[in-house]
Amino acid sequence: MEIEAIVSMFFIFLATVAAVGMAIVGNNKKSRKNALSWAFIITGIIIFVIMISYIGLGYAVRVHDSSTSSSSVADGFTIDGYKVDLTVNEDNKVDVRETLMINFYEGGHHGIFRFIPYWLPYTTKDGKTTSRKANITDVTVRDYNFITEEVNDKLRIKIGSAYLTLDRGIYTYVIHYIYDMGGDPYKGFDEFIFHAFGDYWGTSIHNAEITINMPKEFDSKDIKFFADKERKEDITEYIDYSISGKVIILKVKDTYSLRSALTVDIPLEEGYFTEGSNNYGLKSLALCLFVIALGWITYLLWKKHGKNYIRVQTVEFYPPEGLDPSEVGIINKGCYGSRLNVALLISLASKKYIKIDEVKEKETDTNGKIIITNNVPISISTAFNRVIKATVIKKFPKILLFPDNEKKSAKIYYEKYFGKETEITIDRDFVTFVAEMNYLVKHGYVKYTDSLYEHSQEEIDKKAQELKDNKELLFSELPELSINEEALWNKLFEERDVLDLSVDTFPTLSYSTFANSKEKIYDKIYDISSYKYKILTSLLFIVAVISFALSYCFIQDLNPALKFIYYIAFASLIPIFIFTILMGRKSTYGEELTAKIEGFKHYLEVAEKEQLDRITSENKHYFYDIIPYAYVLGVSKAWIDKFQGYTFVDNDLYLFDDYSLFSTIETSCYHSLITHSSSCSSCGSSGCSSCGGGCSSCGGGCSSCGGGGSW
Repeated sequence: MEIEAIVSMFFIFLATVAAVGMAIVGNNKKSRKNALSWAFIITGIIIFVIMISYIGLGYAVRVHDSSTSSSSVADGFTIDGYKVDLTVNEDNKVDVRETLMINFYEGGHHGIFRFIPYWLPYTTKDGKTTSRKANITDVTVRDYNFITEEVNDKLRIKIGSAYLTLDRGIYTYVIHYIYDMGGDPYKGFDEFIFHAFGDYWGTSIHNAEITINMPKEFDSKDIKFFADKERKEDITEYIDYSISGKVIILKVKDTYSLRSALTVDIPLEEGYFTEGSNNYGLKSLALCLFVIALGWITYLLWKKHGKNYIRVQTVEFYPPEGLDPSEVGIINKGCYGSRLNVALLISLASKKYIKIDEVKEKETDTNGKIIITNNVPISISTAFNRVIKATVIKKFPKILLFPDNEKKSAKIYYEKYFGKETEITIDRDFVTFVAEMNYLVKHGYVKYTDSLYEHSQEEIDKKAQELKDNKELLFSELPELSINEEALWNKLFEERDVLDLSVDTFPTLSYSTFANSKEKIYDKIYDISSYKYKILTSLLFIVAVISFALSYCFIQDLNPALKFIYYIAFASLIPIFIFTILMGRKSTYGEELTAKIEGFKHYLEVAEKEQLDRITSENKHYFYDIIPYAYVLGVSKAWIDKFQGYTFVDNDLYLFDDYSLFSTIETSCYHSLITHSSSCSSCGSSGCSSCGGGCSSCGGGCSSCGGGGSW
């Protein structure tokens, strides 16, 4: 299992790296802690899958061994004689002496090895199978060097020397050990069951004999012999045996080819065996109880730190104050995609910053093309770009090199953008290089020039300030824009004042822009301390999985009578996982805010005419104030339908009285993105629009009673 262990550690290492990476890239406290917690959860799942794989591998190995034991081939030897002497004690300890006559018909061998399992299944006369754990002590091998080691929950006795190669011929090996079968597990009767010889020698066992010295007299009428451990293959008829007092001598007939273990089954009276030793430990039990305790601890942590506060949905006629439509969409659905951009576009139109027209070439057209027109001056940053757009920067060839003490950034810019050119045209992003360009102009390296006039830096600043003053003057008469609304407005008209979405690309805000809004919002609406506990419980999940794996797959010292503890411990992993997933919660403010949004959404769906009449009489622009929020909450159609028959103010600027226009705008925006861009962001949330859519014997009981081979 060394390779499997290495692979397992590799995957766990990758999961740990992922945990650190996910925590680093998180853009707010909640995201970082949630990402770290999920990375730990994934690590726990990987360990869990590996554990299940080991169990499955062990089962597959047992099935394979069981199906192939009769057809496996020994490596250059035969067993010409195999005699087993058993001295059974009243405390269920068996003194075992095995005498093997091995005929090496091929050279190159050093000796043999013998496997003796610690765990074995025993099927009694009533058909019930119980796994029992044995202790194996006092191992000796006469006349040969040997070593003992544990391999896959078996004791391996390796006989011979790596420095000595045996000649061909017959060699006799005498192996002695004490096989302590432990206390009597049977109620109402006793039974001596022993699996002799072993399953996996890979060759027929000739001259197989067993001598059994029982501790007391017994009733011999129901003695049975089987070629398997499940009492299915009764071979009593192929066994010659005799009983003399407390001694049983048996030999397998020459007419039967014994290729696997021979199971001796002697029913006995209750009390035949005295109380034996306890071969089971407390490590597996302690680990299982620890896992069960972790399940309760995780539940209590969730109940105190992760359970959602009880919130009461309120009736809200307006969205929460201070939140633009995109931020409401983030809180409501965790959405980041194009729906947020379209909602901000509608918000700009509702605030009169832009005008959206649907132009149909024919009256029969179902959908026309969308034209977006700017109603206000451009932003200050866009003003810089527009002033410089027609500007040519000319390089003076008389100065080619910068002294070492010159400004490095200006030198880098000079060499990168001019190269062998004497003139370049700046059409955007000039603001990034203002400082460098000023330096270059001041020192006579370059100058601004175009076909109309020369620009000094003072003239550029003056033009920009004029635009800024005009903008502020007009903005004082319009509703204030949120940061996201202004950012989208700047992007829309960075290069033009009119956009035709059948031709131009719809310039959306990036994921990172909305991520900044998310950072501002999430650190307020989420209970950050609950995510600290989520990290804790995710670590407890890893600890629980590892503890159960150690108990069930490796230590395996639990008394089979208590195997139900395994099931309870395994079941405890489920609530640990579930309560870890549920641990993160909103803050009191976050729950109140969410309740307001849900109440507002519900109102938009069920608002009655009397309510609308009253509110619209007070706020003539009410329909347009709400429509971007209705859109991002997915209830715009219901909202528009409620205003059928109403006369809208400023209807020459807006066409939102017809729901089909929303579909046209949305389709046009998405079509523009798909046609003119290589990618399109999506919401990643339902309800948001998007562009598309060997442990060889885990838990006791090895199927083999051992066997052996040569080396």
